[in-house]
Amino acid sequence: MKKHLLAAITVAALAAPASASAQTLPTGGVGFARTVGPVHIQKGGQQGLLTVRYSCSAGTHLWVSLKQSRTGALDDNIRGEGSGGRKVAKTWLDTHRETATCDGRRRTAQFYVDQAEPGKYGRLRRGVAWLQFCVTTGTTEADTKVTTYLPKWVRVR
Repeated sequence: MKKHLLAAITVAALAAPASASAQTLPTGGVGFARTVGPVHIQKGGQQGLLTVRYSCSAGTHLWVSLKQSRTGALDDNIRGEGSGGRKVAKTWLDTHRETATCDGRRRTAQFYVDQAEPGKYGRLRRGVAWLQFCVTTGTTEADTKVTTYLPKWVRVR
């Protein structure tokens, strides 16, 4: 599972332009991330704005993803690998264009997710969404390391 997740994050990062608990990947990620408040729906649901408190000592790529069910209700199937592509998630917004400052200090920043990158679809609605906030290093799958990773359900308002 970890190998597939890392591969998916790496491929996605290279293909595109570049109450919450803290979580990191068990493969040695040393960063910290937690959400601050809910995701805010913007542009008729085609964009979401979220605030994250995070830290990372290294990182060259940031990926932020939100997936949601048709009704906005929690659907644990969305957490699974391959839930995008409209198979399970009826909304999928993300970004690789945002940046994270990785200098070891704790920072609070706002990040936008939207449909600008290929393959994204649907509209956010009130409820919950599956968030993946991921900072990685490297430029190829072989040298990529996840430094900060936060997967969790978040409120959407």
